[in-house]
Order: sequence, then structure tokens, then C-alpha cells
Amino acid sequence: LLVIGILLIGFMQERVKVNINFILEKSTNIPNFFNLPAEQRIEVLAPLKKQGNFDYYYSHGNIQFLYTMDLTQLKALKWLITGISVLVHLLINILLLRIFNCPKIHFKMLYFLSAFILMFALSSQLLGTLLNLSSEFYPITRGLMGILQTPILGIIFLMITNFIANGKYK
Repeated sequence: LLVIGILLIGFMQERVKVNINFILEKSTNIPNFFNLPAEQRIEVLAPLKKQGNFDYYYSHGNIQFLYTMDLTQLKALKWLITGISVLVHLLINILLLRIFNCPKIHFKMLYFLSAFILMFALSSQLLGTLLNLSSEFYPITRGLMGILQTPILGIIFLMITNFIANGKYK
């Protein structure tokens, strides 16, 4: 059930973010896009979507309410979803460690590593903003935040626990 839950959360989050990113990216080439009513925004962007199931970025369905939001609201929603996803995945990682009775030190290491990655990501974004290089630093921030939006840290600590328990590490 946990694996199914992780997959559902990931796909739901990705669907919303793909829709937001599509609107943000494509709207920059359309003058006064955010002055148009929601229905017209959908119509204007519809031809830009490629039909086909090989490219999820372009072939996804619309999430109607996103087209009612302005640029600032879309960007804020994207960061809000990212923050919630980070917290949800931290809880999932904690649950994984609890289910498999990992040592308490692994919980502390999970908290420390998660906080370190988060601070590094936020520092990268802040530095990019201060240097007026946001687009150059954004991939770093995105990659680091992506790590925090998966159960990978919990899985790593499970592997370490298993490795130690089986006597492979002394």
C-alpha cells in the first residue's frame, strides 16, 4: 500500500506541476496572456500541445482552474506544491524507517541530510537570484528539491540498515 501511495502522490504532483510549467513556459510568448479569460487561455495554448503519448509534457490534459490564475499565483502554487511534497516525502521516509525498525541514528541522519539538502537548494536559488542568474541556478535547485520529493533517502537508510544487519559492514 505504501508503494502504491508513493506512486499516486508522485503522479498527482507531477500532473499538476507539468500543467503549471506548461502554462508558465508557453505564456511568455503570448502577449497579454494573463489578461485573457480562462477559456481563451486554454484555446490559445491548445495548438501548442503535441498529440501523442510519448511526451507527457505536451500530451497531458488540462487542469482547468490553473488557467484562472495569474503568473504570480502559478509560481506560488508551484512552490507550495513543492513544499508540501517535501514534507509528505519526509513523513514517508520516516514511516519507512519505522516500519523496518531502523536505528535511531538513521532518523537523525535522515533529518540532518534532508535539512542540509533543503538549505543547499534554497541557498542555490538565493544565490542565483542575487547574481541575476536564476535560470542558470534553477536546475541545481530543482534537482536538489527533487531528491527531497522522493523516498530515496529512506531507501538508502534501509539499505544501510540491511547491510549492517547482515554483517557486511564492521
